[in-house]
Amino acid sequence: MPSIARCLPLVVLAGLTISGCAQLERKTDPAATASAAQDDDAYCRKEAGEPGSSRYAECLKVRDEKRAVHDTRIERTHRHLSEQMLNGR
Repeated sequence: MPSIARCLPLVVLAGLTISGCAQLERKTDPAATASAAQDDDAYCRKEAGEPGSSRYAECLKVRDEKRAVHDTRIERTHRHLSEQMLNGR
């Protein structure tokens, strides 16, 4: 039977290796964020008028809220899938 002292470094190494795969923080691409802002601006100029108007501001707010709902749904789905994979289902 191997001693605990021999197995402990292997367990620690395996734990560190696996923890490197965990992504605890969502990383955003600055180019994608800039592109989304340009798309929002172009859409809201077309649909709601000039920047500075209340309709334009409301349009930007609605698009931002829709994006947040979409991102939340994607994150929830990803978390659920990860939990299923970890639980062996």
